[in-house]
Amino acid sequence: MKLTWFRDVRFRQAVSYAIDREAMVRTTLNDQGIPVYSLDTPANKIWYTDQIHKYPYDPEKAKALLRDMGIWDRKGNGIAVDAGGHPVSFNLITNSSNAVRVNMGNLVRDNLKKVGIDVNLQPIDLNQVQARVTGTRDFDSVIGTWQAPVPPDPVGSKNIMMPSGYSYVAFPEQKVPSTEWERKLTDLLNLSSKTFDLTTRQKYYWEAMNVWSEDLPEIDLIAPNYFVAAKNNIGNFKPSTLANFTYWNIDQLYFK
Repeated sequence: MKLTWFRDVRFRQAVSYAIDREAMVRTTLNDQGIPVYSLDTPANKIWYTDQIHKYPYDPEKAKALLRDMGIWDRKGNGIAVDAGGHPVSFNLITNSSNAVRVNMGNLVRDNLKKVGIDVNLQPIDLNQVQARVTGTRDFDSVIGTWQAPVPPDPVGSKNIMMPSGYSYVAFPEQKVPSTEWERKLTDLLNLSSKTFDLTTRQKYYWEAMNVWSEDLPEIDLIAPNYFVAAKNNIGNFKPSTLANFTYWNIDQLYFK
């Protein structure tokens, strides 16, 4: 039953529209971050593109998409039900030791309640999260994070982005892509990795991110700002958004 909802792109888009990312940045990151709608942030100067599908907070649009699926509050009690009369409810796990993610989960739960979706937030031990997501696959939804590979080339993230990948959370380790958009995503990512020409690679990758942001194998939410500091007597200090943030050029640092 839940699989029927989640595999409908209208449901995934409705959930994305129902989440107030701006409020999430304010309340969970102390206004020190940005909303995101794909895997990359503007910090990735080579691979980031702004030409993607975006989902500004719009609960009415979310309700319209759900209603188009046959999901709405039929009884007027604030709980949406599907065409079969099933209340639309699912579990959301995240690691209890991470206060930011727990707060994000609380906001997701509160946001989705406004469009009639019941989210059962379950903060659990990090080891349990990892076991469910990468082992038993026994979960409805999860709040986690990705860190860019070093260097931040898409080839290093294919295990996350490709339907055949182990870490492709939506439907992992597909021997053959199960939907047309996943086939297109796979083809574009493969084309991007088969040439050394950067312009050609960017073209295919940006097309792949357009598919990613429209069909939403995962719903990307927010990215934090990073803050680093050094005494003013350190020369050649060039902090990076990639690890190691301040010491990547340690052989070039010097005292003024």
